[in-house]
Amino acid sequence: MLSSGPTEPDSSSSLALVHTPGLLGRGVSTRVQATDSLIAKRAVDAIVAEITRLETSLLPQDGHGELAQWLAGTLHSPGDELLSLLVRTAFWHEETDGWFNPRIGLLTDRWRTAEHLGTEPHTDELTRLVDDLKRPAVAVVDGTPARTDATNGFTIDDLVRSFIIDRALDTVFNADGSPSAAFAATDGRVVAALVSSGGRISARGTVSSRVGIVNPHRPFPDEPPLGLVTLSNQAIATSQAHRDGFRIGRTWFGPVINPFDGRPSQDTFSVTAVAPDTVAAQVIATAAAAQSPRSGLDWIDSLDGVEALIVDKNAERITTSGWQGTLNRGEN
Repeated sequence: MLSSGPTEPDSSSSLALVHTPGLLGRGVSTRVQATDSLIAKRAVDAIVAEITRLETSLLPQDGHGELAQWLAGTLHSPGDELLSLLVRTAFWHEETDGWFNPRIGLLTDRWRTAEHLGTEPHTDELTRLVDDLKRPAVAVVDGTPARTDATNGFTIDDLVRSFIIDRALDTVFNADGSPSAAFAATDGRVVAALVSSGGRISARGTVSSRVGIVNPHRPFPDEPPLGLVTLSNQAIATSQAHRDGFRIGRTWFGPVINPFDGRPSQDTFSVTAVAPDTVAAQVIATAAAAQSPRSGLDWIDSLDGVEALIVDKNAERITTSGWQGTLNRGEN
């Protein structure tokens, strides 16, 4: 869980802040700092409008939208945004060596059924489902994604939401923090933008933003944060084991499932990852949360431009080698 506080604007800049309930499921907070209040508002409106448009197109809702139609096999000419989303999905499946699996819904659905029945799935059944997960839903040939016959269990809603945030910020800022073409020639200047939604925050611009990391074992308003991370054209996302899990009898299981043994991850309580973009931060946090704390940490340490904080089930904290460099004024 994350919390963001506005970076104090200087006397020559203005802030525009809008919270849109229900957008991307859990609501979206959008903040833009600019040298002119009208430009700040125009930038916020552009970001929210793009999120709204892409949510309708890419998040499956009752069989509507491009992604839902693609999964059903009824969309034969996907748009550029969906093609880009599918390529990134296949990329991260391979990049994580399968720890991020787009078809993890096969196992999630089975554990939901187990919760309803009050009995854990049998090991043999989980083994069969794990074997089925090895079949990819998306095959990329010469840079073009194609649907396979293994789309059952395809569940990438968190990746889609992260992708939408990145694309929405593209309307105002380039990846390097410079203004996009639509805002580069204005009389005023956009300085910074931040979008926050459901455990993921992305910041762009020439001014950094501070984000507090909520203690997952004590998620209370008066509890001090585990640290204050400074984001500069980066994103941060948290995957947590204490929300939206499964209760079977007296045993609580976290929501993140190991795609190689079919069981919920029990030792890793939360993973917070800082990465160059929201999709990377979200996928890396999720993939590491499915592993043991040490395995997840070693894997993230091998990635360029990514740092992480992992909290285990006993509230012990371990961090990647460069984590201290992300913290604000030496907070830890």
